[in-house]
Amino acid sequence: MRLDAVFWDYPRFVDEAVVRQTLAEKRGTFVYSWMLARLLERGRAVDTMALVPLAEIAQAVREAKISDRARRKWRRLVEVYGAAAGG
Repeated sequence: MRLDAVFWDYPRFVDEAVVRQTLAEKRGTFVYSWMLARLLERGRAVDTMALVPLAEIAQAVREAKISDRARRKWRRLVEVYGAAAGG
């Protein structure tokens, strides 16, 4: 998992276990929203989808402060992978 490009300025979040733990502990908070926006904007799709359920990504795409380019990318990924999962 490549998280150094996502959290380059927060070295502790380069560790996948720390990211998973923080996401689990901070669900529903500003920290969770901030981390998810970072993942959507700068993370690889494979890494982001391994860390965050697709349904939460779909919700975040509508609400997160991310670029139009990232929003288009994730809308398409949610469409493709949601359909592939039967959702």
